[in-house]
Amino acid sequence: MLHWRLGSGFTPVSVAYLEIAGDARMKDTAHPAFPDDNTFLCPNCGEFYLESEVNDLTGWCYQCSPDSAVDSAFFKLELYLAQNADAIEHYMAQGRSLWQALDFLPQSRRPLCLVCGNEIKGAKGSAVFCRKNPECRRYSRRYVYLYSERGRTKITALAQIMSELNS
Repeated sequence: MLHWRLGSGFTPVSVAYLEIAGDARMKDTAHPAFPDDNTFLCPNCGEFYLESEVNDLTGWCYQCSPDSAVDSAFFKLELYLAQNADAIEHYMAQGRSLWQALDFLPQSRRPLCLVCGNEIKGAKGSAVFCRKNPECRRYSRRYVYLYSERGRTKITALAQIMSELNS
């Protein structure tokens, strides 16, 4: 939730926060300049606007909002942090700082080879084998053979490969 610094003339009692689609907007309900309940304060410029003149995505008036809020760097950063909040929290719980957690985040997204355990660089998240070692290539070919030639599902073929690796 966004927190706005209250200027002079506002009291914490007279300010109410409205949350609309995850966006906090400040509304001063006790200020005499408000003609009705649909008037909002733009936290960027400090002017009062009707609810229809406030951008729901940014919480600012349309004059202060970027032309394309979705393309703005701030919005992209906020979206990235929101999507990875659980992973960032996990790394910080392990004793890393916020910046260390952010540095470690892209590294943790790479898939690992089931045979050798190395990262599979440049592959999708669904990749299973790296194909760099002869043993990795052998198990990769066996996996494809099991689900394409023998008619097994990919899950059962992968389960058989895992049992062969463990024995």
